[in-house]
Amino acid sequence: MLLLVPVVVITALSLLCSGSIQRHPALWYFLSGVIAVLTSISVVYHDLTRTLAPGVLGILQTVSFNGYLSFAFFILVMFAGALNPRRKGVQRLLRIRAQLSIIACILVLPHVVLYLINIISSLHFILNMRGKVLALYAGYLLAGVAAFAVMLPLFITSFKKIRQKMRAISWKKLQKWAYLFYVLIFAHAICVVLLSSDSNWLRLGLYTVLLAAYLICKWNKSRVVRKYKHSPS
Repeated sequence: MLLLVPVVVITALSLLCSGSIQRHPALWYFLSGVIAVLTSISVVYHDLTRTLAPGVLGILQTVSFNGYLSFAFFILVMFAGALNPRRKGVQRLLRIRAQLSIIACILVLPHVVLYLINIISSLHFILNMRGKVLALYAGYLLAGVAAFAVMLPLFITSFKKIRQKMRAISWKKLQKWAYLFYVLIFAHAICVVLLSSDSNWLRLGLYTVLLAAYLICKWNKSRVVRKYKHSPS
């Protein structure tokens, strides 16, 4: 539910506010930055008091810090590029796909930075890990760091002013790295589930279904595009 609800809410919000996001992207980036700052405050509060922050801060710690909010935006960006562009809803999302990508990157920053700080401060525990737990933790860490490294250039070049300074072919080549990023964030998320003490199989199943659905949609779209290109004019 913690993953599914943000996906549904973010999809509805993006469709309803697509015009505003397209006309006033800076406002949405600012709001995303505010959420990122508040998320960081909620985590600091938790670390100092060992209790969940009250009110909205507590919700942000649960939904935003754990990556569900940014993941929902990334899911939307993924599927916008894989679904039939003739559909009105998909057309709306495609018009704001770059903006949604930037929002997702801003929202994921507290998750990345604060988790790295926690990992560094817990190195003595990590060094004592063995066997399956060590392998999963290494996979979780490497996938997360690699995803962030791939995300940074994609994030920077999603801004219109930066994109306009690049050659079109260079920008398109760089954007193909997004596919690797998608694989890495799913690998990272799956390792998190497998590392959890209760191993939430429903969550693991949801990740698997989402990834499979994306691959099927992307393959189908590529097939249709190839067929259209080779059809007689």
